[in-house]
Amino acid sequence: MLAALVLTGALSMLVMTGHERASAKAEAHQCGVRFRQVLYAIDSFYVDTGVMPQTLGALSVSESTQPGWDGPYLQAADLIDPWGSPWIYQLRSPDGGPYSLLIAGDPPCDRRPPKP
Repeated sequence: MLAALVLTGALSMLVMTGHERASAKAEAHQCGVRFRQVLYAIDSFYVDTGVMPQTLGALSVSESTQPGWDGPYLQAADLIDPWGSPWIYQLRSPDGGPYSLLIAGDPPCDRRPPKP
C-alpha cells in the first residue's frame, strides 16, 4: 500500500513538472507572437506614413490626421503584454536602431525583434 502511494506521488510530480514546462513554453510562444504583432504594426505605420509612431497609442486610434495613415494597426488590448503591463516603446533605440520595444512584465520571450 505504501509503495502504491509513493509511486502515485512520483507519477503526479512528473505529470505536474511536464505540465508546468508545457505551460511556460506556451506562454513564451504567445508572448513572441504578440511581440511580433506589435513590431509589424509599428513597421506598417512607418511604411504607410513615412514616420515612426510617437507612441504605441497612435497604432490603435480609429482615426488620424497623419498623411498616409491606414489604421488602426492594433486594438487597444494589443498594447498590453501577456502579463498585463504595457509594452515599453522607445524611439531611437540605445543600440542605434529606429526604436526599441521592451517587455515590462515577466519576460520569458525575446526582448528584441526576431532575426530573419
